[in-house]
Amino acid sequence: MDEDLVDWRPDWTEAEQSDVEASIVAIKKNISAMRTLREAMGLSQADFAKLMDTTQSNVSKMEASPNLRLSSLRKAIESRGGALTVVARIDDQVLEAPI
Repeated sequence: MDEDLVDWRPDWTEAEQSDVEASIVAIKKNISAMRTLREAMGLSQADFAKLMDTTQSNVSKMEASPNLRLSSLRKAIESRGGALTVVARIDDQVLEAPI
C-alpha cells in the first residue's frame, strides 16, 4: 500500500453494511434504467439531449442520479410516439396507470 494513503474502513454493523449495499444496488438500477432506455432507442447522450430539449451534460446527470424522474422518462417515450404506463402488482391484482 502507498505510504501516503490511509486504509480506512468504517466500523459498520452488519445491518448498516447491508443497508449500504442495498443502496448501491438501487442506485445502479436507476442508472441502468435511464441508460437502458436511451440505448434501446439507439441514441447517444447528445442525441438524447436534443430529444429531451436539454444538454448532454444533463443527460449524463440524469443517468447518474439515484432518483429517476418519471417525467423525464415520459418525455423521452412520448417524443417517440409512445406512452409510459406504471404497472403495480399487489397480491393477485395487476393495476395499470398511464403517467
